[in-house]
Amino acid sequence: MADLVRILDDSPWAQTQMENHSVTDGRLPPNSYMATMRLRSALPIRQALVRRRQMFVNYDKLSQADQARFDAEVKGFLECPDCAKYYLVTLVSPIITSQQEGSSFDIVSKLKGLSLDTLKPHVYLTNDKGERRYLTGFIPAKGESGEVMFVFPRLDEQGKPFLAPESKRFSFIIEEKVFEGRSVPLKKFTFEVSRIIRNGEVIF
Repeated sequence: MADLVRILDDSPWAQTQMENHSVTDGRLPPNSYMATMRLRSALPIRQALVRRRQMFVNYDKLSQADQARFDAEVKGFLECPDCAKYYLVTLVSPIITSQQEGSSFDIVSKLKGLSLDTLKPHVYLTNDKGERRYLTGFIPAKGESGEVMFVFPRLDEQGKPFLAPESKRFSFIIEEKVFEGRSVPLKKFTFEVSRIIRNGEVIF
């Protein structure tokens, strides 16, 4: 489980941000948040999510029939046909409460009420060459909390890929305007391309 947490929260394919700002007047909750971004279209992330689910259901102790049913359920998720055309990025933002400091800001809840048209101009990927891939799809969280998914095209109109093995880094950005009214906007997440290359291929 410790390995899974590392892969899903702090690895070449995942990052966690935390901002903690205490309150002095006792009337307002802190402008604090915790947010984890994952490159869902990267196979290691999907494999880790499936393995985590296996551990929760005690997969190794299931009957062969139940294991086969489980494998069939996650087959499409692992193969991810959409990943061939799109970069998939997810964001989770658990609420952390403290008697001394109140509750943290739920970023996912804020995004849940926004439409794709509203988000599209302000959410994008950018690489070290200054190129951008703007949002083309958005799947909001279900229920009170959860994760949101952002969808970006892999290729531009000329068929050029956004990332190549020689790329240096790229960032995921949600502009401050999306969180207007908050004093602590979400910082950009920056990934080093050299860390997500396997066998000469960018795994994202």
